[in-house]
Amino acid sequence: DAGLLTFQDLLLKASRLLRDQPRVRAYFRRRFTHLFVDEFQDTDPLQCEIIEALTRGRPGALVVVGDAKQSIYRFRRAEVGRLARLAREAEQAPDAAVLHLTQNFRSRPGILRFVNRVFAALIEASEEAEQPAYEPIVPRDDVADQASVLALRFVAEPLAGHSDLLRAEAAAV
Repeated sequence: DAGLLTFQDLLLKASRLLRDQPRVRAYFRRRFTHLFVDEFQDTDPLQCEIIEALTRGRPGALVVVGDAKQSIYRFRRAEVGRLARLAREAEQAPDAAVLHLTQNFRSRPGILRFVNRVFAALIEASEEAEQPAYEPIVPRDDVADQASVLALRFVAEPLAGHSDLLRAEAAAV
């Protein structure tokens, strides 16, 4: 309430509390018998320690959802490779499973063809960066395949100022 702790401070204190206080850890393991972690690709090491303290040794206690293509929090110590490592561990565990969700429920097929074509060329597998290969996305079967993508081409001077570029873009639209 006093604003004396940062977000990182709160994570550190929670992690240490669960690590160092068995009674506190036992209480929260009873209270939170199952964890569902969305956007797992953006978890940092402290968040992973908290998750592990609450779920370790309990098959089925942890469900994570993540997409390496959407990892955006490296500046907060998130590592996209954590998601890949967790998936590899789950694939080898007898009491775990990995499901690859490759279907998009919102976008038209034309948009997904465009996205797949562009990002398949941009997102390359890299062990060094722990970046998995691009996985194409497929549309729902019941979505109409109508024109969905319009590429706007306009001429703008390479060294144009911000306002010049905006005017050229507005004229193209």
